[in-house]
Amino acid sequence: MNILNIHGYKGTPHNAAYNTLCGLEKPIISPEIDYDSDTPEDILLRLTELCISEKCESLAGTSLGGFFALNIAIKLEKPVILVNPCLQPETVLPNLGYEGDISQFIVMSEVFKKLDRDSVCCVIGDHDEIIGDHYYTKRLLSSKNLQIVEGGTHAGDTLNLRRYFPDMLKYQYIYNLNMKRRFAVPKRNYQITGDCLVRCCESCEDPYITEYTVPAGIKTIGESAFFQFIYVKKITLPDGLVEIGDSAFEKCAELRRINIPLSVRKIGKHAFRNCPYLNKGNVRIPRSAELCGDPFKTTEDNRRELDEILFNQRDNPLL
Repeated sequence: MNILNIHGYKGTPHNAAYNTLCGLEKPIISPEIDYDSDTPEDILLRLTELCISEKCESLAGTSLGGFFALNIAIKLEKPVILVNPCLQPETVLPNLGYEGDISQFIVMSEVFKKLDRDSVCCVIGDHDEIIGDHYYTKRLLSSKNLQIVEGGTHAGDTLNLRRYFPDMLKYQYIYNLNMKRRFAVPKRNYQITGDCLVRCCESCEDPYITEYTVPAGIKTIGESAFFQFIYVKKITLPDGLVEIGDSAFEKCAELRRINIPLSVRKIGKHAFRNCPYLNKGNVRIPRSAELCGDPFKTTEDNRRELDEILFNQRDNPLL
């Protein structure tokens, strides 16, 4: 994955972060930035466009570069590694001879309110002579991904980045993977014969697929078509549906919303058995529908198994 590396004020593209990433054989884009010649807004726009055009999947930012890296990471929903970040440049830069418009930094920092703390890894020195004690950084970021280096100063080469970057890069990879899974548009894959949805062919244990919409034109939901889809929470059935087969939605332990179209004429036995969130009170069944027994029955024999399924779902770290 390409990494956009952003150096600090009066710094160089080939800084400590860059050298460490090169040593780890990571593909890096590290542009040279003249912070005194361009406005903060122009720099942010140019770096954001560079991040997009170069398809960078993560960022690294040192000192003032950390301010821009975090800003871009939040806007593009990407992970970032910060090294002694200067996250309040309006208070630090005037002491370093900066003569630009510091008010722009104040406006740009508003985006920090949208920060996903899990997206950030950070290394700071406890003897940073430029930033100080990093109080703002410590308050803003999650302590679990914050490394404080004893004796480290503002210079990146005093922070032993080679020790911390490998684990941080692994964390970034996992973060990106989870983000892709979370926002991916799930593919709906059904086995359909004529006007019957025979079964759903997707994994019943995929925690990222929680909703299904049965295609228009389906007249019958086949026997056990969605049996034990333990993560599904909502199913939308099409108008014109005539029959729901035996055990069609049995053991859908998290199923909370389903519509029964007025066109349904038959609901098979055990259609919603062991679906604890569904009952006759919250699912409207057409009067004309033939019921083969109690479709909502939760059996005593399966109650313990159902409790285990629900417990495992609540304990799943992916949810």
